[in-house]
Amino acid sequence: MKESYQDIVKKCADANEDFSIPNRDKTHAAFIIENLFKKADSEMYIYTGGLYDGVYGHKSLEEEAIKFLKEKSNAKLKIAFQTPPTKEEILKNDFIKALVSDESIKDKITLYDASQLKLSKVNHFCVIDGKAYRYELDHETRRAIANFGDRITADKLSSIFKIIIEESTVINL
Repeated sequence: MKESYQDIVKKCADANEDFSIPNRDKTHAAFIIENLFKKADSEMYIYTGGLYDGVYGHKSLEEEAIKFLKEKSNAKLKIAFQTPPTKEEILKNDFIKALVSDESIKDKITLYDASQLKLSKVNHFCVIDGKAYRYELDHETRRAIANFGDRITADKLSSIFKIIIEESTVINL
């Protein structure tokens, strides 16, 4: 019997498997990011052009993000926007709205304007705890890979993210 995409993602996530999982479908992207939130111990970093509702609008992803932020005492979600939305646009985004409207977790979320950086060569990505990631290979087609056990690449992405936010401006809501 052929395993479903979701079964493969779950198996790799559960085993911290160093296996590259291709993805280009928005539903698959949402499922991968949901599983990254499930696996995160303390840090979730997202470098993005925007929190596309086709991905971040999935209720199960939102629920896992909230669960991560509520259940992990040292949890931090940091999101750097390559092209920053206005404050009004941010607050219209259902994912962000759900997170920042919860008083118990909103202080664990930091948003950054990374537009002043010349990062046209840096693809969008999300990474947890320097241990697992989703990395966009092609922004136009949203073709990406995910890996739940490649600590070397995950650590590099975490380091890149830290450089990005050092040179960015915090977005106050």
